[in-house]
Amino acid sequence: MSDEIFAIVGVGLALAAFIWRILTNMEARLVKRIERNEGQLTDVRERVARLEAVFGHVFQREAVEE
Repeated sequence: MSDEIFAIVGVGLALAAFIWRILTNMEARLVKRIERNEGQLTDVRERVARLEAVFGHVFQREAVEE
């Protein structure tokens, strides 16, 4: 094999390693964001449940008074 072929293969391997490193880093960051968003969604669900309870009592009293 000629030196040019070795250079091409070397560059290909270097690019593959570089892309693999970037993709694993992006995946780790994406997993962190998803976990953070799941936590925030849980907080929102809890707040909505509290609001439903409060407004449920308010509207229930109005229905009884009518």
